[in-house]
Amino acid sequence: LRRPSARFDLAQFFVAQGQYADALGVLEHIARMTPALATDPALLALRGAVRVMREEGTQALPDLSDKRLDSDPEALLWRAAASAQIESWQAADDLFRRAGGIPETYPMPMRAKRSNTAWRARACSAGQS
Repeated sequence: LRRPSARFDLAQFFVAQGQYADALGVLEHIARMTPALATDPALLALRGAVRVMREEGTQALPDLSDKRLDSDPEALLWRAAASAQIESWQAADDLFRRAGGIPETYPMPMRAKRSNTAWRARACSAGQS
């Protein structure tokens, strides 16, 4: 990834601090100032995840649905969460299963929220069949 490292690192710092609006602002600034990076998979994945954390599933899905992210388990996890936010339960359940679990490196509150969302997607998708 060729990226303005300091700004991308700043966005990641803001995410770690729970400052999602600030993280999104930095990522949008990177995309505006360096158009070649606007479609970079790392930027798309982080921006999509930030939008999920802001409960903006509809806005997150275009970033997270980039085909280059199809083999990235973390991107699939966030795509699943975005699908759940728009109540696309079957897609969310399928994506959570493909993601293969929630990384142990995630903070406990984030892991718990993603785990609860995965269970809800599974229950709701089962109820739709």
